[in-house]
Amino acid sequence: MSVKRWWNDLINWSINGPEAARTALSVLIGVGFISLLAVMIAVPVFLDTHLGTLIYSYFWLRLAVGIPLTASGAALALWCVARFASVKGTPAPVNPPPVLVTSGPYAYSRNPMLTGIFVTLFGIGALTGSPLLFLVAAPMYVIVAQAYIKSYEEPELEARFGADYIEYKKRTPRLIPRIGLRRD
Repeated sequence: MSVKRWWNDLINWSINGPEAARTALSVLIGVGFISLLAVMIAVPVFLDTHLGTLIYSYFWLRLAVGIPLTASGAALALWCVARFASVKGTPAPVNPPPVLVTSGPYAYSRNPMLTGIFVTLFGIGALTGSPLLFLVAAPMYVIVAQAYIKSYEEPELEARFGADYIEYKKRTPRLIPRIGLRRD
């Protein structure tokens, strides 16, 4: 059995299975995801420290750039989680929202949570002075996440929501929001 098939079977079982299973798997996936982000931050900072590429100068500039980016990215990601929670869902694929969420940040981008996490990683890279974090790890996160979204998430959303999701895809950009062009 392939990993993709195993993952799809797990998702389908949990979505259609008992609520306790969805909740437990959502927590497990959330903890795993946060742990992965922590490793994605720690490894580049560790490598930059040991390679001597960590930027110690420009302290005030790093703060002036890093704090707003980190705060705004984290706020955007949390806003996305709150939108999902408001319709009794989570970002975890095992406990998705039962309805298509197209309001709040999702009115401007189909994946604003990804944008928020990228901005947060980039901001932490600026704060820590880690070139590897903001030039390598953060962009790699976006590339891997986009591959997952294209290969699994979007086909699953099309299957679940049909024409509504296809129309949403047509009018809403995947990653970079078009501020001011909101169409509800």
